Amino acid sequence: MDNLLEFLGREKPDILFCQEVHNATAPDMLPNYYSLKAFECLNFPYSIFTPAGVYIDENGKAEQGNAIFSRFPLTKQPTVYMNGKYQEIEDNVEKIVRTCRALFNMLRPILRWANSIC
Repeated sequence: MDNLLEFLGREKPDILFCQEVHNATAPDMLPNYYSLKAFECLNFPYSIFTPAGVYIDENGKAEQGNAIFSRFPLTKQPTVYMNGKYQEIEDNVEKIVRTCRALFNMLRPILRWANSIC
């Protein structure tokens, strides 16, 4: 994760899309469950995290989902769960299908703006 954060800090992307981002709140979970916090250190002024489900273990809970970090304003849109619902995720279960539709709807204002200036 450190190499990735160093690369992103150096390249300074305007928009960053992330899958399988975790947002743990319990203090004793494994480091990979705090990836949302790690990306927040890049100081994007706008971000949206859309959880798809939650991992639960003996140390606590960690929501997992998709995140967008942007230097441009984002518009939050409703989440569409392609598998039916937000749910507990078990490590041995196939990954939950992510929805591109929700991400596209969030980016629609940016795409319109980009088309207007090109």
